Amino acid sequence: MRTALFVAFLSLFPALGLQDPQPAPKPATPPPDAVPLVPVEEPRVRPALRDDLLQRDDAPDPLEGTWRLKTRVREGAVASQPGEGWMFVGRRYLSIHLQGPGRSEEFPMLRAGVRRWQRQGGSLQMTVVAGHFNDESGDIKVESAGATETRRFEMIGPLLRIHQGSNSWLDFLRVE
Repeated sequence: MRTALFVAFLSLFPALGLQDPQPAPKPATPPPDAVPLVPVEEPRVRPALRDDLLQRDDAPDPLEGTWRLKTRVREGAVASQPGEGWMFVGRRYLSIHLQGPGRSEEFPMLRAGVRRWQRQGGSLQMTVVAGHFNDESGDIKVESAGATETRRFEMIGPLLRIHQGSNSWLDFLRVE
């Protein structure tokens, strides 16, 4: 029985070979006195901005990633205790979380917020989406949504330095 099935199976191979499609005929050559066709220009295609797509074709900005606070400099003096800080930078939004010693020992410095960002030369143009911080007396202040701020930044090797004024800045180290 097995042998008969095997022989029947082998006999199908030549029949399957006959079912291969025939190659398409080559196009006819135009007559020698035919007028040549006018070349067609390729249409200009500009890339469309598709913020709704998760995928993108352009390379990520070097600022994108996860950053940890390394150093805090206030009025030219390096803080002995910079505190804790994280910044998460995506394609369009960044989230920053900072905590550390305040100007008085009674109230620590706290700040958290989400901002929409874009580069403008060597500066970051940021628009507040949501955020809050505390002042020197410990009172919580809520940032106005839509408020804009511009901060100068520098890439110094693996560090991202964000300036807060002429002699104050935060240094972040890339984590990923």
